[in-house]
Amino acid sequence: MIKSQNFIKAWNNKKLVAGVLQTIGVQRQYHNYEDLLNEGIILYAECLEALDTVQLATKDKDKIAFTKIKWRIIDQLRKHKKYNEQQNIADHPQISFIIPQHDNFLLLQDEIKSMSPTERLIFSQHWINNKTITEISQQCNLSRSTLQRNKAALRLRLREKLQD
Repeated sequence: MIKSQNFIKAWNNKKLVAGVLQTIGVQRQYHNYEDLLNEGIILYAECLEALDTVQLATKDKDKIAFTKIKWRIIDQLRKHKKYNEQQNIADHPQISFIIPQHDNFLLLQDEIKSMSPTERLIFSQHWINNKTITEISQQCNLSRSTLQRNKAALRLRLREKLQD
């Protein structure tokens, strides 16, 4: 629980949080700027609360809070970016090429619609665009083992569907 005095201090010193956002390149035009600013203020108040028992100068407390806010916001921006990329893949799969009207291809079209976002990623980027699993892993911030496991399961499922 944050004491009201620490929250008031954080609110009165919201320029520190705005400075964090400016340092990491978040502009005022960014659609989540106000949310990030408010979350930074709350985090700043939490830092002040945690550092109340420590005998440090206000300047040193601000430095610690600045760093903590910076990394938390960077982490949130990364998560938001990853989520948006996954949603983009799920909503607009890059599998819009023309498939001949053959039974196996029609079956494959239906199977593509039922794939998870990770499976679509493997199908489109690895099998269609010939990217390596390592490249996809680094690009989408997913572990290689997760991608390999999904690839193996997808390969078996498609093989079974196409053999029927």
